[in-house]
Amino acid sequence: MKKRTAYEKAHPRRISSATTTRTGEHCPTNGWWAPTTDAKNPRFVSEGSMMPSEGGGSVTWVLLRSFGDLPLPL
Repeated sequence: MKKRTAYEKAHPRRISSATTTRTGEHCPTNGWWAPTTDAKNPRFVSEGSMMPSEGGGSVTWVLLRSFGDLPLPL
């Protein structure tokens, strides 16, 4: 009989170590992101979705809190 393995062990989730990204790029991980121009205005962005613009322009986004399986690297 074939031995069964949990799906999570056989297919570990890749967690990106990226903590910054730019408008128009794909979001590397689920979490709360804030533009560097206004850190008081965070947004939740889902992994794989396009990073939004802020104030009609392109900005750099900083990851404030990740909701991946692993904690952010220090």
